[in-house]
Amino acid sequence: MDFVSIDERLRLRPRHNLDELAWKPLPRDQPTTLDYFMGDHVAHLKHHLAQIGIGLD
Repeated sequence: MDFVSIDERLRLRPRHNLDELAWKPLPRDQPTTLDYFMGDHVAHLKHHLAQIGIGLD
């Protein structure tokens, strides 16, 4: 994630499929960012790690 520029991470993307792909989906008609998707993915991974007893806080 650190290798992606902040401008690219925060650029609004009006077209996406995070209604199908994200752990916490967004409506298809709501613009989003790559940063949202990255954060969603990390949160999902942490959720699975917590399920097996690994806490990362």
